[in-house]
Amino acid sequence: MLRKLAQFFKKIFQKLGLFKTPPASASPTPQLETPSASPLTPPSTPPLVAPELTIPSTEPPIYQMWESLFTYREKVFFNALLDALKWDYWAFAKVRMGDVLHISNEPGDRKFYNNQVNCKHLDFIVCEKRTFRPVLAIELDDSTHLHPDKQARDDFKNKVLMQAGLPLLRVKIQTVYSPVRLRDEIFDLLLKKTPVQSNKFGKEDA
Repeated sequence: MLRKLAQFFKKIFQKLGLFKTPPASASPTPQLETPSASPLTPPSTPPLVAPELTIPSTEPPIYQMWESLFTYREKVFFNALLDALKWDYWAFAKVRMGDVLHISNEPGDRKFYNNQVNCKHLDFIVCEKRTFRPVLAIELDDSTHLHPDKQARDDFKNKVLMQAGLPLLRVKIQTVYSPVRLRDEIFDLLLKKTPVQSNKFGKEDA
């Protein structure tokens, strides 16, 4: 009964404007949270910065002569080599491979293969005295020859010289060299007349 009376008076007050129904409160708009950076999210890329432009120098190159054709170790070995050969053969140093070898056929890319030998040199070449015919190549090997790029170059020289029939003597860098032992090693290879590699005066068939 009381509930009906309350509803009755409510309607009357609403008509008279004495009672206003409060507007329904708008549901709050959910705020989207900014996701925290995931450890898998790559860091923001820094803005690209234009590289600094360098103006090439217009100054011409100035050439200067080295104090010696050889390094100290090469000089020590070459002196021992001259003592070992005496007057039987000539010895030359830092000889371009292209001056010792040539291509005898017509490969698909002749220029490429020519460049391979023209851009490399041999440490020492032993030649006959009268004809200057190469009879032996000698390479000095130091610790840098353990690097992959040097090993690849050594493998190329080994393969090419063996194909050409030119014996190769590989000698490790040492403090001193015995001309007598070096002479025995050289003449042993020359008498065999087969491509043989040697390492620190220990013969090893290629």
